[in-house]
Amino acid sequence: MSVEQLSVSGYSARELYDASFSVQEIVSGGFKLPQLKRAFSAKELKKAGFSAKQLKEAGFLLGDLSDAGFSIKELGLAGFSPEELRENGFSAQKLIEAGLLYSLAQLI
Repeated sequence: MSVEQLSVSGYSARELYDASFSVQEIVSGGFKLPQLKRAFSAKELKKAGFSAKQLKEAGFLLGDLSDAGFSIKELGLAGFSPEELRENGFSAQKLIEAGLLYSLAQLI
């Protein structure tokens, strides 16, 4: 059976993964990001092609996305504020080096 058929039959994304379907197959099978968020980490979803912005909009936290390997620039472009980035360990210098255009007031 296909991922689509199994999802219609009520199987969750995690159950399909545990049955040896890949994350990419499950994503291609029509599961939506809120369903995928319950089953997979940000790192797994990043590998499946989701952007930092998409994962942020799905409710992943900055720390989750940082741990998944998104760059400072990707996190800034996803909509995290300079304050949020600094609170999570990124220095003003790193934000500047990443090419994120923030005002001086936002960086200090």
